[in-house]
Amino acid sequence: MDMYITEGKRGVTLALKGRFDFHSHQQFRGMIEKLIAAGKPCLTIDLTGVDFIDSSALGMLLLARESCKNAGGGIDLVHPQEYVHRVLKLCRFDEVFQVER
Repeated sequence: MDMYITEGKRGVTLALKGRFDFHSHQQFRGMIEKLIAAGKPCLTIDLTGVDFIDSSALGMLLLARESCKNAGGGIDLVHPQEYVHRVLKLCRFDEVFQVER
C-alpha cells in the first residue's frame, strides 16, 4: 500500500492507495505514530485509492482512532470506493467514524 500526506486548511490528510490489509500494518501504524508525535492527531484518511480492505485493516483504523483520540484528535474517513464503503457500513464503521462519500 502507498501512503501520501498532504496538509491543508482542514489539517492533515493521509491518502492510501492499494490493498489495505494485514501486510500494511507496520507501515500504517508507523505513519499514525509519526503524525501524532509531530503534533498532528487530527487526521483525514482518504480512501479514494483503496480497492480492498480486510478485517485487520478495520482493526488498524480502530487502533489509530483510539491513538488520535488519546492525543486530543480524531480521524475522519473520506471518499471510499463502493466496495470499501459497503464493508465500512456492514461493520458499522459509519457509526464510529465520520465517513464522507
